[in-house]
Amino acid sequence: MVIYKKQKEEGSPLSYGGHDPAYVTYYLELAREQRVWFHLDFFLDEFQISHLRSTCVAVKGDHFAVRCLVEDISRQPLIWGGEAKCYFTVNDGQRIPCDFTSRIVRLYNGPDKSMYIVFSMPEFMSHNQRRDSVRVSLTRESLPDFKVWHGSLSEGGVSKLPVLNWTELEADSCQLVDISATGMRIDVRNTCGIYSRIFPGEQMLLRGDFSRQGKPPYRVFIIGNIMRAVHKQGTADFRSFGIRFQRWQKLDESHSSWFKVDRHGGMDFVAAWVSEKLLKRNHPVES
Repeated sequence: MVIYKKQKEEGSPLSYGGHDPAYVTYYLELAREQRVWFHLDFFLDEFQISHLRSTCVAVKGDHFAVRCLVEDISRQPLIWGGEAKCYFTVNDGQRIPCDFTSRIVRLYNGPDKSMYIVFSMPEFMSHNQRRDSVRVSLTRESLPDFKVWHGSLSEGGVSKLPVLNWTELEADSCQLVDISATGMRIDVRNTCGIYSRIFPGEQMLLRGDFSRQGKPPYRVFIIGNIMRAVHKQGTADFRSFGIRFQRWQKLDESHSSWFKVDRHGGMDFVAAWVSEKLLKRNHPVES
């Protein structure tokens, strides 16, 4: 197995990822040795067409291979040269989520009614995570410059279109519970002035500074849709709102554009920020 210590010794981009082929190979080899599950999402023209669960069986040169049951593959389309997004988690002194994008270069039969899928070696190994697998729990103070607004449509007149109005949630009535690269959860107290007017399907606007240690501020607006709203377990004073991010904009630029959030991978800068929080939490610096 490739031994790759450079990032750890220099305290560098473990929280984000790396382009170095040795870095990529290191985590693929860990996954192979530990026989962890690869969760593979396959795409065609940016739309997901298949999902498979597999294990890595070989890492060699500029390719690696996974093994799947023929029964699983037969139910789902796979396209030669098609793009795949992979998520897995390894143990490297701590649990580290990993993800990468690659393409199918070969398929061939394996033993015991299985099939091997060969992929090109990823150009970049990052440490993103799915919303439904790994999140980081936070307080409002954990995210600098944190504010949240609720969006509501005003009625348009005969000659006017409806307008989206933003109402800020009071700081003492809103708690940031957890966040990931694709979404967040907030708890809203019933003392909030607009508590009774927040519903699933509506929009929320988040502002925060996602800068990492030693880096300049990275202040952004993120717009998301409320996917669900439930009363917080054990109390009737709060409702929890699950929000999926849709678009984002960097604040400190004169002509900043709105960017669409990757619905599967989320936002890289949030993923890097979350990963740094997780690593610090697992390995606090002694004073």
